[in-house]
Amino acid sequence: MITDYLLPCDCGSPQTVTTRQAGQQVTCRCGRVLTVPALRELRKLATHATEAKPRHKSWSLGRGISFFIGILLLLIGAGTYYYFQTLVSRFQVPTAGLAQQQLTERIEAANAQQLWELWTAMRENALASRPNPARAEAELLRDRLALVRNLGGGLAFLGVGLAAIAYGNIGRLLGSPGTSRT
Repeated sequence: MITDYLLPCDCGSPQTVTTRQAGQQVTCRCGRVLTVPALRELRKLATHATEAKPRHKSWSLGRGISFFIGILLLLIGAGTYYYFQTLVSRFQVPTAGLAQQQLTERIEAANAQQLWELWTAMRENALASRPNPARAEAELLRDRLALVRNLGGGLAFLGVGLAAIAYGNIGRLLGSPGTSRT
């Protein structure tokens, strides 16, 4: 509640003044220039109590654009995260088990001469110690998909932060006591 004081004028119409105007001059409705007394004398005048009007933050163009960009980043980031998460979860990396299964089937179906040739070829080529290029390529692709997914998640968090700052509730989100929109 703000206290206004009624400064009398010779015309009979009191002029409403505040403590901030102490020592200044104001003009009455009748046109007469009145000097507002010092704070000590001002407090002796009749008072006129008024309700304080709550201040509302207005949305400037920059604030609106920041909020819009924040929401847009949130939506793009969340969509990117979801899309690439589904790709990563469905992505199959070829395992050594399939090649080993085929080799086992080939060994079981082979006669002694074929087993000797297979063993000689494996010993000379060191087949078991070679990396599987298809597996390495698939793992690289899976890791790249996961990276894009994580970037999308980061973009979503960035959008939430930007929108919260633009909206003015960052203090409330962080749990600061006494923070409110005024």
